[in-house]
Amino acid sequence: MPKVYKPGFTYIFSKSLNQEIAVNQKTGKVYCEDGTIYTPEEIAIIREHYGEIPLQVHIIKMKFGGIIVNEQGTNRNQQAESRPAESGIANNTPSIPVQKTVEKMPEPKQGQFDLY
Repeated sequence: MPKVYKPGFTYIFSKSLNQEIAVNQKTGKVYCEDGTIYTPEEIAIIREHYGEIPLQVHIIKMKFGGIIVNEQGTNRNQQAESRPAESGIANNTPSIPVQKTVEKMPEPKQGQFDLY
């Protein structure tokens, strides 16, 4: 079945993701062939740190449906909404819950993390 290209989108083949992506020229959202969607805020954070979307980050986003956030645990869209990051809801998109900071990590029991 031939692909249907919609007006208002720019189509690019991503070597790092090994798939075609479509960029909405009006909203800036990025749509991947596998159904994963990136907001302009997420793309800005990724570009700042990596330049392009790393496959490992993409797989995690695809599998868990999370939101890419900066070091402070937010993106510009979330800051504009003035909502806590723990709520997990941003425009009906689930986010990865924020893990609370622990003063000191407990020592693992002997053999607890042995792989062999």
